[in-house]
Formats: sequence, C-alpha cells, structure tokens
Amino acid sequence: MNPSTAAERLAFLTRAREAFASEHGYRAQQSVYQGSLGPDARVVLREELTALPPCDALEVGCGEGELASWLTERGHRTVALDVSPRMARLASTKGVSTLVAALPDLPFPNDSFDCVVGAWVLHYLPSALIDASLRELARVARPGAFLCLTTNANRHMEELWSRVPRVRYRLSFPAEEAARLLDGVAHQVRVTEVEGTVTFESLEQAREFIRPQVAPPSIADALEPFEPPLEVTRRAAVITGRFRP
Repeated sequence: MNPSTAAERLAFLTRAREAFASEHGYRAQQSVYQGSLGPDARVVLREELTALPPCDALEVGCGEGELASWLTERGHRTVALDVSPRMARLASTKGVSTLVAALPDLPFPNDSFDCVVGAWVLHYLPSALIDASLRELARVARPGAFLCLTTNANRHMEELWSRVPRVRYRLSFPAEEAARLLDGVAHQVRVTEVEGTVTFESLEQAREFIRPQVAPPSIADALEPFEPPLEVTRRAAVITGRFRP
C-alpha cells in the first residue's frame, strides 16, 4: 500500500471509529428508516439470502449484528466484523462470532467463505480503497462464492443533501457504478434498484442523521432549516453476483 493510500485508510478508520464509537449515532441513522414507505432494500437483501443453503458466511460492517444474527439463526456459520469495537461487542451479544477489522485487510486465509455480505458498508470507504477492498473480499471468498451487497445511489435523499452547503453527496461505491466496479472480481452481477420515501420529522433528526456521514461532523449543523415534515426519496440497490474462479 503506497503512503497516500495508507494515509487515506488511517483517516477512514479514524472517522469510522469516531462516528460509531457508540451505538447512538448508528441508531439515529437506523431510526430514520423505520417509518419509510415503499419497497425496502433490507427486505430484498434477505430475500436474496433466503435461498442459500447453510454455509460459511462473512458479513463485513455488521453494525449491531442484526443481519449476522439472522444468518446464524438460519444455520449459516457466520463471522461478522466491524471497524467499531463497540459495534462488534454489541453484535457478539446476539450470539454472533465477531471481530474488529476493516477492509482492505481481513484476518482470514484465502478461500474461507461461501458467501460474503456487505450491507451499506463499501460506500463509506475512500475511493482509493475500493479496488483493494473488492480484491480482498475475492481473496477470502471461495471460487464461485455468493456475493450480496447493498449500497445507495448518488441521488439518494437528494432533497436532504441539497440543503447542506458545500456538500455534494457522491459515493465511492454508488449503485450506478457497482456493476463496473465489481467486474474484475465477480460475474453474473445483478443490480436491483429499490426506491421509497423517508420522512424527517424535525431539523434535529435530520442533522443527527447526517452527522456520522460527514467530516467534520459539525458540517451537519449547517443543514438549512426546513418546515417539517421533510419527505425525501431513498434510492438504494441490492447487488448480487458470484466471485470469479
């Protein structure tokens, strides 16, 4: 890893650990989606995974372990990891085998998993780390292993992000580019777009939602006031494929 890429990884790790040092920021983000309307990418993700027979599964960026726990309950031998020690600890209380680790350096031998899952995690990485992270997922996956990811589109919640001065919501792993970015490590890639609506009931709720996603977090305080409720369009995608031999 060259010095500039190493510096970006260190900066990413620092930001991520600060943003999710406790469950409060994570839950503030998750709570926004509880009352969302329309198709739900979380449901589509689980539908894609339901048909899998029990296997060795890896979840990267597990948060509090809800999805990893669901996989474990269905007979999968699941290992979950998160960059945040607090998140990994909370996931472990759900009976999930957890590790504190981060892409693009995973503590597993080659060909360790039959299934790799990443729900809204890759787009947090700096662009300079995306290719290396995808290659690392391919390294720990067995040939032909199932890949299931979710991410947002660059126009996700544009009605909200357009109100934050000097911030342009652009992702390192957006739905629009997922198939192209995965081409070197996976085939049979399918991108299922999922759209719905989310409502912010207050300015403070919107700011708390934005805060873990910007650096420095104080940028969230610049969110322009609005007359609640503010309805925005969530634009996500579920991406599936098979790792190349």
